[in-house]
Amino acid sequence: MMIEQSPEYRKYMAEKVLNKKAELLAEALLHVMQIAPHDMSLVMLCGEPGDRTNRDAVLSWVRQQLCCLSCAKELDVSTLEAKFSQHLEHTTYRYSGF
Repeated sequence: MMIEQSPEYRKYMAEKVLNKKAELLAEALLHVMQIAPHDMSLVMLCGEPGDRTNRDAVLSWVRQQLCCLSCAKELDVSTLEAKFSQHLEHTTYRYSGF
C-alpha cells in the first residue's frame, strides 16, 4: 500500500485543505467586514483560549463553522458574514446584561 492511500494520510490531507479554506475565509471576512486584524476587540466575543488578535479569533470562529470538507464547499463569504454578524449581535447582547 502506498502512503497516499492510507487513511491517516487522507485524513491529514483533508485537514490541511480544510485549514487552508478556513484561513482564506477568515481573511475574506476580515476584509469584507472591515475588521482590524491586529486589534483585540473580538477575542473575548468569538475567540478560543490562546487567541491574541481579531485575526486569530475570527479564524477560530470560522474553523468552528467548517466541520468537514462538504460543509466547507457550501459556505461562502456572504453566508459567513451574515452568521458572524448574528453571532456578534447575540454575544454582545448577552454580555451587555439585557
